[in-house]
Amino acid sequence: MKYNVNMKKICSFLLIFIFFNNSQINGNVTFSYEQKTQYAKAVSGCVLYKSVEMKDSYDNVYFFVPESYFVVVLKFVNENCIKVQYDKFIGYVKSKFVKLVNIIPIDKTLDNVKLDIKETSGTQIWNMPTTAGMVLTTIPAGFKEINYISYVVGDIPYGGESNIWYYVTYTPFENSTNVYEGYIYSENATNLDDIIFNVETDPEIQQVSVNENNDSLNLNATLKTIIVALISIPIILFIVVILYKIVKKMQENTNKRINHNNEMIEKYNNSNDMVVDNKNDNLRSKINDMKSQVFVKQNKDLKSKSKYPSFPFYDSDDDLL
Repeated sequence: MKYNVNMKKICSFLLIFIFFNNSQINGNVTFSYEQKTQYAKAVSGCVLYKSVEMKDSYDNVYFFVPESYFVVVLKFVNENCIKVQYDKFIGYVKSKFVKLVNIIPIDKTLDNVKLDIKETSGTQIWNMPTTAGMVLTTIPAGFKEINYISYVVGDIPYGGESNIWYYVTYTPFENSTNVYEGYIYSENATNLDDIIFNVETDPEIQQVSVNENNDSLNLNATLKTIIVALISIPIILFIVVILYKIVKKMQENTNKRINHNNEMIEKYNNSNDMVVDNKNDNLRSKINDMKSQVFVKQNKDLKSKSKYPSFPFYDSDDDLL
């Protein structure tokens, strides 16, 4: 039947839906429910590395995550390494230099810190905190309001005394569409704003222990299956009930139409039978009338042809003599 085919299609669709959800569970796929973001607070000496090897080389280090500010925990790589995000920078930190918190911080990153370039000479932005790197652009002397992000330890240029470099963003006056990011040598900068310590904290703040927190942040496949099943089953049941009601209603309407058609056919047949009966009655009546007329005529003919004894008629009594 047509409706059995439709129900088979519906059941097939539901099975595909369940299978797809299960495949999402086993893979690294984003779930439909909102997962809580885990933050960690940086302590002094928290280096943000570019690669998971966390090698201390100029080309593998972004900068120090500003102390007391927060990173988003993305993944526990192992008990010593955590993949994190600070502002727009994604990298790796050593687990001993961050502490997990159970809060959503308001001031997550260090923002709105500015510095100027000294009036005596300009400086260059480098792609690494060393003069062995590549110059990205030159900043003119006396340039003000350069955006400071953090600092890093680099080499000491010729004639310098410090090994501190600043990671900054610089936008030239003459071309505001170009934004340069890189390192400038700290001794060429001045008027650095005060770095405000972030006092946001959690009374239950804990040192990161990968072994203790792996299970809470990296849900195993079984738990993911249970969560998705709990979310999916009511939805699937609701869809099944709605589809069942729709199909049932369609079947009822079809049955009504079939019954109506059957009634009309029956009425039509009955009316034809009545017409035939009436015609037969009329025909029989006519036949009977004809028979009666024939019978009457035959009787008359018989009477006219039959021989009766005849008696003479006399005009008077004299004739009898």
